[in-house]
Parts: sequence; structure tokens; C-alpha cells
Amino acid sequence: MRVIILREKPCKYFLETVENNVENLEYVGFSVYGGKIIHYLRRGKVLYRVTCRGCVLTELLKRSALVDMPRVDEGHIVFTLLYTPGLEKMLRHRIYTVEERKFIRLSAKQRKALRLFAEGGLSAVASGLGISKSAACRLVKRALEKTIRLLG
Repeated sequence: MRVIILREKPCKYFLETVENNVENLEYVGFSVYGGKIIHYLRRGKVLYRVTCRGCVLTELLKRSALVDMPRVDEGHIVFTLLYTPGLEKMLRHRIYTVEERKFIRLSAKQRKALRLFAEGGLSAVASGLGISKSAACRLVKRALEKTIRLLG
């Protein structure tokens, strides 16, 4: 799967909120409210809420989907997005990289089975999903085989 990695300089609203100091910032998340992006960042115990007007993330989300949570790295916000031709066209005047990444596509049932298996073994999978122990074994085995095949 192709992804685009975009490194953007923070906007003036962002910099004003974090007092022009982007060192040691951890990107916690974002929300969309009233057409504006609200970024949540943390430095130590201090939580910052940055409301951006005309944030590039708004335009990015119209053309693609985030693969990873944005992060702050060396004074830039780094976005990792699913590659789309529309996104590439939008970014033609920006510096970005395109990478190939492997993603493990598991069904919701397979993900839940692996989580239950990690927590309590096959019995937990069987009781948590309401299936027999042999069905739980097959489900976990197939999910693990799929994971190993993609990672291997």
C-alpha cells in the first residue's frame, strides 16, 4: 500500500499557542468542530489545544485518510496519509515522500479473537465470541498465519 508522508511547518495559530516552542511536543490527537481542526498536544504535564483556521489537515482529509496519528518531529508536523492521485495533485508544490508499507488487514472478528487470545488463550476466545474451542483455534490460527505471511 502506498502512503504519502508530508512534513508541514506549523501555522501561526499553532506556534502562538505553543509559545513558538515546538520542542518536546507530543501530538495527542485532533478533532473537527465547526469546520475547524482542533489539535491537542502535550509537553510534559501541560496540554495545549490549538484551533486552526484553514488548517492543511482539513484539505488533506478531503482527499485522503490518515494512516497514522500526526506527530511533531524536528519542528514540523508529520502527516502519513493513504496515497491518492488527488492528494498527490494537491501536494505538487510541496515536499513529500511516497513509501510502500505493508498493512495487515484483519477482519473485526479476527482482531477481537487475537486480542482475546492474548488476554486469556483459546478459552477466552471461545467464550468471548460465543464459538466452540475448535472454531476459536481455527480463527486464531488463520489470523496468525495471515499476520506472519504479511510480516515475513
